[in-house]
Amino acid sequence: MGPPHHFRTGRFWAEVLMPLEKQHFAIRESLKQVEQRTTTLQLHTKELAKGNRQLAREIKRRQTSEEVLKLGNTCYQHLLEQSQFMQVQLRSLAHQILSEQENERREISRELHDEVVQILVGINVALAALGKAAALGTKAFHKKIASTQQLVGKFVSAVHQFARDLRPAVLDDLGLIPALQAFMKSVAARRKMRIHLTAFAGVEEMESAKRIVLYRVAQEALTNVARHAKATLVNVSIRQLDGVIRMEIHDNGKSFRVPQVLSAKTNKWLGLLGMRERVEMVGGTLIIESARGQGTTVCAKIPSPVGRERMNRNQKITVLLAEDHAVVRQGLRTLLETESHCEVVGEAQTGRAAVEMTAALIPDVILMDIAMPELNGLAATQQILAHNPKARVLILSAHSDDEYIERTTAVGAVGCLEKQTSAAIFAKAIHEVAAGRIFFSPTIAKRLTDQKRRPINRDGQTKQNRARLTSCETEVLQLVAEGQANKQIAGLLGISIKTVEKHRNT
Repeated sequence: MGPPHHFRTGRFWAEVLMPLEKQHFAIRESLKQVEQRTTTLQLHTKELAKGNRQLAREIKRRQTSEEVLKLGNTCYQHLLEQSQFMQVQLRSLAHQILSEQENERREISRELHDEVVQILVGINVALAALGKAAALGTKAFHKKIASTQQLVGKFVSAVHQFARDLRPAVLDDLGLIPALQAFMKSVAARRKMRIHLTAFAGVEEMESAKRIVLYRVAQEALTNVARHAKATLVNVSIRQLDGVIRMEIHDNGKSFRVPQVLSAKTNKWLGLLGMRERVEMVGGTLIIESARGQGTTVCAKIPSPVGRERMNRNQKITVLLAEDHAVVRQGLRTLLETESHCEVVGEAQTGRAAVEMTAALIPDVILMDIAMPELNGLAATQQILAHNPKARVLILSAHSDDEYIERTTAVGAVGCLEKQTSAAIFAKAIHEVAAGRIFFSPTIAKRLTDQKRRPINRDGQTKQNRARLTSCETEVLQLVAEGQANKQIAGLLGISIKTVEKHRNT
């Protein structure tokens, strides 16, 4: 007999419902997990939204900052352009002022000369006629007329000087070099200092505006030297190099601090600023250097296209012959003229003439004989290099003794040739020296090599290296050898008789 019916029914439901209950429980657990994860996701979503809002605010802030920065850069660029434009306008105005000032000076100078001076000269002539008419008058009358004539004459001189200071007529009529010479002569006379001028003739080929600039710079520089530097010697040189006109004014007086002076906010140094403006107005540059114990150098560099074209057309090496024998000079000239790259620009018969002609002609090479009258070749070389350290002096000698070689190199010559040197070596020597190198004839070069192997004494000199004479001592001894008296030597060299006697006894 089987189980009862209700038992079977209960087992059936138990077998059916129990799995369903388990599945329902599992579903509830899964729903709980889903709800937890949904809650977590919602939290993350809120945090992410919050971060996005912060990021959006930061982006907007940076965009605003970037716009402000761009606006600031735009304003800065605008201000910079305005500043540059105003600077250009100021520079242009300064140039215009200088140009107008120069034109005004020209007009005033001409007016003084053509009107005032002529009137005063007429008064002077009238007074002279009055004096003749009163020939029978009293002595007092004549004396008064003479005194009046002297006064008018002084006034005429003063007006002339005023006109020259404003703008010298010689600058327009004769050129830059005569104008500089006249001004330097007047400054040297007033301040009792020596002023030497070295200039090449081609400077007169520059356009008028550039010559005026050079004159005004020299005028201002020399005036400053006379007023402040307490100098005793001033060297002024005008040279041409690679299409640039270079004027240097060097004095041996007191120095000053250039940067502080140029940046000073006073009118005391406007002259220096005016010099710089004038030079820059014609496309040039101005450099001022000053050092204690070395004086001051003012250097103005002005481009000169005309000079550059002239140089390109004529590339010959200019040579000055310094030889006292006419036959030898003629032979050297003939030899050099056969070389297409050489041109003899002058001949000097004495050492003094060589010094003067070098200063006037500024040749590329000076061919200097040792045995020269008035001033021997070595002493002349010292003087040339003292005024122009860049000069290239090639010594010509009939001797190749060690003493001659040593003295040649000691005075600063860049080479030495024997007179019996062949034409080919002569031409090569001129070319090498002009190119900035040194050159010795083969025999002399061998002696120089031998000198390097000689024993050295305790003083670091070769045994043959004796005490050297100064340039002045050499000049004195040269003139003594020529039979000149002490008084004559003192007059020629511009030194005292006691100095001559001292050098003679050295």
